[in-house]
Amino acid sequence: MKHIIHVIKNEDGSAILVAVLILMAVTVLGMAAINTSSIESKISGNERVHKLAFYNAEGAYPAVIPPLDGIRKGNDPAGFPAAFPNLTFVGNPDDFWDEKVDEIDQVTDAAPDVIVTSLNNARVDVDQKEPEIAGESIINRAGYEGLGSGGASGWTMYYRVVTRGSSGNGEAISDIQVRIASVR
Repeated sequence: MKHIIHVIKNEDGSAILVAVLILMAVTVLGMAAINTSSIESKISGNERVHKLAFYNAEGAYPAVIPPLDGIRKGNDPAGFPAAFPNLTFVGNPDDFWDEKVDEIDQVTDAAPDVIVTSLNNARVDVDQKEPEIAGESIINRAGYEGLGSGGASGWTMYYRVVTRGSSGNGEAISDIQVRIASVR
C-alpha cells in the first residue's frame, strides 16, 4: 500500500516553529531594550560628569570673594597665599585683581589667575570690568588715609570672574560679574 503524505496538511513541528518565531521576536525586543538602556546609561553618566564640572565651576567663584573683599579693606595681596591656603595664585597675587578685561578676551581662552584646590583644581580668571566710580581715588582705596576719610563717598568695582570646573572628561565654564563696594 502506498501512503501518501500530504506535506501541506502535515502539522508536525508547527509548535516548534511558532515557538522559535516568538523567541526571535522577544530576542529582538530584548536587544532593543538593552541598547536603549545602555544609551540612557551613557547619557546619564555624561550628564553627571557635566553637572559635577558645573558645580566645581560655580563653587569656585565664592572662593575669590574673600581676597577681593580683602583688597577692598586695603589688605596687602602679597599675604593672600598664606591667608587663603585653598587657593593657589598663578603669578603675582598683586596682579590678579588689577587686570583689565580686553575687548578680545574671550571666555573660552581666559587664563587662570587662581586655582581652587579644594574644588578639583577649579580655575578662576579675575579681571576688572569697570573702573571705580563715585569720587574714588587710588589713595582712598589703598587705605592711605584709612577707610572713611579723604572725603570720598565710596567706590564700586566690578569684576568679571570666569571659572572653569572639571570632572572626569567634562569641563564647564561659568562667567559672572561680581560687585565689590566700599560704603563710607
